This record gives sequence, C-alpha cells and structure tokens, in this order.
Amino acid sequence: MPKGQESASAGVAGNSIGRIIGNGVTITGKVFGVRRIPAIKGQAIPAYDPRSLKGIGVTYVTSAMGADHTAGNALEMASRMDPRGREGQVEASHRLQLRAALLDTMGVCLFIRPAFVKKPQLFADLLNARYGWNLTFRDVQQMG
Repeated sequence: MPKGQESASAGVAGNSIGRIIGNGVTITGKVFGVRRIPAIKGQAIPAYDPRSLKGIGVTYVTSAMGADHTAGNALEMASRMDPRGREGQVEASHRLQLRAALLDTMGVCLFIRPAFVKKPQLFADLLNARYGWNLTFRDVQQMG
C-alpha cells in the first residue's frame, strides 16, 4: 500500500470495538446491552424483512442456519401469493428450502435455480449423468 494510505478497516482491526463487531450482531448487541437484536439463531437478518415477506420469516425460523435468505427465499413466490398473508407460506418455504438444499448438495450456485424451476427433472438428470444412476425427480425430492 502506498505510503500515507491506510486500509478502511485499519482503524478498528485488532482493537476492542473491532473484535466485538467482528463477532456479529448478536454479540455486539449483548455487549452494548441491546435487548432486541435483528437476528434469528444468532444469524443477522439480511435484506429480506420477514414482516413484509412472511414466507422468508418461516424459512428464517425453520432453517438450520437461522436468518439465511439463501436457504429458501420466498421472494420468488410473492407474485403467486400474498407475501404478507399466512396462507401457503409454510408449504412454499418448505418447497424452497428443499430446492436450496438440493442446489447446495450439488455444489451449484443458487443463481442458476431458474433452470431447475423450468425443468425440475434436471436435478436427477445431472446426478444420473455424473454417477450413472437412474433417478427420477421424485427420488431426488425424497433425498432432499
């Protein structure tokens, strides 16, 4: 780094405030005495607010990671159901979490999910091609 220039984080790296913030929102809130922390299972709530997108709230509280929008983002269901309503949110979250788990298991990026939405059998096709299996999409769903 050129003389006279410091990194943006140099001011907090290694000091007390940097260590507190570096441990996440839950620890930071506890250290500073904040009772209401925007976190679920210790994971900070990301950009998708469960107050206006109920399906993502279901995902946050039922997924292993907590407030993880990549575990089954209900935003894609918003055009098919009332995002603030109760009806269908649990089922949608479950379906989306299974799909996200399958994508994670296959080691592919979540951003390619539209291909799997259009052709769900693609999950089985890829596994069959790689391992020489003869799975159907139903088989892959059962694995999920």
